[in-house]
Amino acid sequence: MNIGFTPFPWLALLLLLGIAFGALRARARVRKLDVLETPDETARAADNVPADALAGTADAASGSGAARGVGASDAAADISANGPAATGLTAGAAGATATSGLSAAQGGRAGVVSASIGTAAGLVPSPSDTTTTAAKTSPNAASKDPAGGLFGGDEDGAKNTSAESRSPTAAVAPPAVPATSAPPGTSALVSAPVGAAADGVTGTGDDAGNAAAIGHGDSAEGRSVAGTPDVVGGSGGAVPGVGVAGGGASVDELPDGYRWVTAVGVQPDEGLLRAASEYARVRGILVLDLVPADLPVEALLDLVREVDPQAFRGDAVAAGRGAAHALLVHDSVLQRADVDRTRGLSQVEMAALTARLKRYAPRETGHVVTSAIPARTPDPAEVKARARALGAPPAAVLGGWLGEFGAFLGAAYVTPFWGLVALGAWWLQPYAVLAGRTPVRPRGRHAAVLLRPLHAAVFWLRAAAGPRAPKAVSADELAEKRARYAADLALGVDRFLEPRRDTCPWCGSPHLEVRLRTRDRLQGKPGRFTLERCRDCAHVFQNPRLTLAGLDFYYRDFYDGLGEHGAEAMFATMSRHYVGRARLVKRHAEPVRWLDVGTGHAHMCLAAKAELPSTAFDGLDLGAGVEEAARRGWIERAYVGQFPDHADQLSGSYDVVSMHHYLEHTRDPQAELDAAAKVIQPGGHLLIELPDPECRYRLVLRSFWHPWFQPQHQHFMPLGNLTVALEARGFRVVEVERGPAHQSGLLVAALTQVMTAVAPSPARPWARERGRVATAAVQAWRTAVFVALVPAYVLGAVGDVLGAVVARRFGPTGGSDAFRLLARKEPG
Repeated sequence: MNIGFTPFPWLALLLLLGIAFGALRARARVRKLDVLETPDETARAADNVPADALAGTADAASGSGAARGVGASDAAADISANGPAATGLTAGAAGATATSGLSAAQGGRAGVVSASIGTAAGLVPSPSDTTTTAAKTSPNAASKDPAGGLFGGDEDGAKNTSAESRSPTAAVAPPAVPATSAPPGTSALVSAPVGAAADGVTGTGDDAGNAAAIGHGDSAEGRSVAGTPDVVGGSGGAVPGVGVAGGGASVDELPDGYRWVTAVGVQPDEGLLRAASEYARVRGILVLDLVPADLPVEALLDLVREVDPQAFRGDAVAAGRGAAHALLVHDSVLQRADVDRTRGLSQVEMAALTARLKRYAPRETGHVVTSAIPARTPDPAEVKARARALGAPPAAVLGGWLGEFGAFLGAAYVTPFWGLVALGAWWLQPYAVLAGRTPVRPRGRHAAVLLRPLHAAVFWLRAAAGPRAPKAVSADELAEKRARYAADLALGVDRFLEPRRDTCPWCGSPHLEVRLRTRDRLQGKPGRFTLERCRDCAHVFQNPRLTLAGLDFYYRDFYDGLGEHGAEAMFATMSRHYVGRARLVKRHAEPVRWLDVGTGHAHMCLAAKAELPSTAFDGLDLGAGVEEAARRGWIERAYVGQFPDHADQLSGSYDVVSMHHYLEHTRDPQAELDAAAKVIQPGGHLLIELPDPECRYRLVLRSFWHPWFQPQHQHFMPLGNLTVALEARGFRVVEVERGPAHQSGLLVAALTQVMTAVAPSPARPWARERGRVATAAVQAWRTAVFVALVPAYVLGAVGDVLGAVVARRFGPTGGSDAFRLLARKEPG
């Protein structure tokens, strides 16, 4: 057999590296999943505790009452008593422990609670952590979600260029409604003991407000727990209490603030509702995704591929993903998200709703494993619909799986030994993920692993043969779009360009040269565009530039309409950039009010809030995206319209104004800088991020260099030009970043542009309409091209990772495709 050293097994080695990395990441994430134990499970655990495990207890229950601690630690503190014994679980934080009382059962049973469903004393989320604000805005406004471009772009790049023909500007602010409080039980409510109850507190005393214990004894009314028969009140009756910092809330007071959202066939019981509500309340969670403990292997791998349970709540802009079985959702979130159907949803509907609810509870969404809900087997017939619901083209998803299969075949063909090694590593990957004790134990995992290649092939065939995904838009809406595009194109696209100008718009020099002639490589709309460069100041600009009607035509269905879901999904992956911008400002100032111009859905504002919690963020943009951001509570005030039109009324109102991948979209960047100088108060800062026309990638990728982004990008300003313009307006540049501003993804974006040129989507409403057979043939060709490009995509992704390393090291010498600049407005 060919051992595979000649030719070099690069493809097999890349596959092996990817499989190893995926297994390590999935293994780490699986172990981060928290486990929710319902009361009946802890009672069963108590029955199995050896008698000698009850020695050395820290707390004691006296009389006929009993105590149970509910806390954050997994270590149990046993309680012995003269009468019925109870279990105790300490929760430690800075020396404080919270304990609450519950009789274990009648008849003197003793046990240990091993659930982690409480909170460490002193760590209860503050109301500000779970407070949400609703904004009342016009629901019918046209959406224009700005971005600097797919893959390497940024939602903050605004389409303010086409707004000159729009209606008068408006400001939208959240209504003065009561803020949503933290979930019930997170506040310090004290319930007095009833009857002969024992209060056990370890650590510090109640007077310090760090711990509390609640005991309910003889006269407490018995209640059912986790579907078990009621424990009748009397000598052993009890109602469980919840230990929280500063006090506890009686279980009698839960859980009206939460509601179930469930898939077809999922029926959570009362015990699970109580346990899940308690878990959510003490952690400040408003949307809790319940992951079945027996989730099938592939479904589990898909989940942890998309979700890092530990980082999920900290990444406010991350896309919402879950197991699509059951959600526990606070009423406030359901109301703001306008959810009216909560039971009997398909898994496709559950997946889409999970993504939607995360936007309304960006830092209050979490996951927990439970054995109280049996897992449902994924239905391959729903694959296409699920992909569509989450903003991914179904053909690309199926093509990606086929491309992965083709990569294994290619590796095995070129270097059989190493190709088979790679295939074997993929085959047994689930065992590496699930080795040892894990919170999730997939049902039938051994059969699933041993038959994995067969299952994968059958699943793909059934998914490919399954029902077509729902259209991204309705047939009527698509027909309306086609008719509108046809009417526009019938008049020709040359009318979308203004007359060519003879001088540089930045310095007025007549010495111009053509830098680039290209097409719309991202959408594939007809037309040709020219970028020229000033030989005196190096400013690059679109010449002739688009008219207002042209801007409307080329922006249409990119950030809104057909492109809305894809654009927002892309913005959700850019947390590192958003946080980096906030940290740059934080090194120089602690702003009180920050206006983000060209904010889109305000992903940057949401992420920056974690770095600057005391800063009030407002946003400005053209369309409904900024209004939706206010509804979600991501910004406090939304301004609709062009920045220069708002400058007078906002004069001196902000100590920070930001423009991220925004100026390159505008028709007159100098007017935007004038507006910023007027709005920023003396001593305040202006933060700007732009594509860098001096980047060396443009020499290699030429017209496929993504930041050219024609025809939306109209101006490219070198750092020196921008610095001079700011100094003329009273600003002083205090810091410049190049490497950290690098957008990356340039090679993958270039491949996507190639694919758009070679195999455009037949579903584009601006393309010539074809019959059903011709459309199917074009779609098949597109899928084949994508599959053929998979190895190139793999290499491109690796190259982009290396490019990011190069950008950090050589950003100042052209290694970065963007720069970030912070300037201070000098007083006087």
